[in-house]
Amino acid sequence: LFTGFQLLGAQIVASLPAPPAEMAPVWEEMRRHGRLRGAVVTGEWREAGDPAAYRALVVELLAGTGRAHPEAALGDGVRLDGSWVGARCAVGHESALDATVVIAGAEVGAGCRLARCVVAAGARVDDGCTLADALVLPSGISRLSPRNTINARSR
Repeated sequence: LFTGFQLLGAQIVASLPAPPAEMAPVWEEMRRHGRLRGAVVTGEWREAGDPAAYRALVVELLAGTGRAHPEAALGDGVRLDGSWVGARCAVGHESALDATVVIAGAEVGAGCRLARCVVAAGARVDDGCTLADALVLPSGISRLSPRNTINARSR
């Protein structure tokens, strides 16, 4: 039974069979050598292994409030509705973020409208950009869902 998370050392990772493969033989070998451990963790667990799931988790934890890290720079008139702005981020004046996560070091220009987006570290959203359901990477923009709309560029 595998319920979500495992931590493997470099030696074990190097010995893993090529995918697709079963983990049970790997775990059995570790068990035979006394190297398999487990921990019962209480509390809530949520998969956040892709950008859409990560955004949904952060927005849910914010419970409708907008927050910014103390090291974030927010311009005048910025509106954060159920959104998070990380450390060393900059959000330009009069921008509105709705259910959006801006990851440490990212920039959002002035007058932007972002809804249900993730702006990755090192990415920049140009002034006046409107995005919905988008993953903004330093290399460009990808969809978080089929409803993506884009009217300006990111760099």
